[in-house]
Amino acid sequence: MRVLCLSQKLKKEVDLEKSLGYVFQAITLTRSKLEGKVPLIGFSGAPVRMKTFFKVSVIKAKTIL
Repeated sequence: MRVLCLSQKLKKEVDLEKSLGYVFQAITLTRSKLEGKVPLIGFSGAPVRMKTFFKVSVIKAKTIL
């Protein structure tokens, strides 16, 4: 039921430039500033990956203790 309610609230058509234009601009600016020295996906994904590693480590530590 909850999925149905959420899906009813979703917009059928989305103007990506209007709703996410600032994201595209940020990615373009960041890529130009990095000058090809660092991969953008790896660079931006690092904090999420570290958080995941930390969370898994805490869960394992709680399981062991």
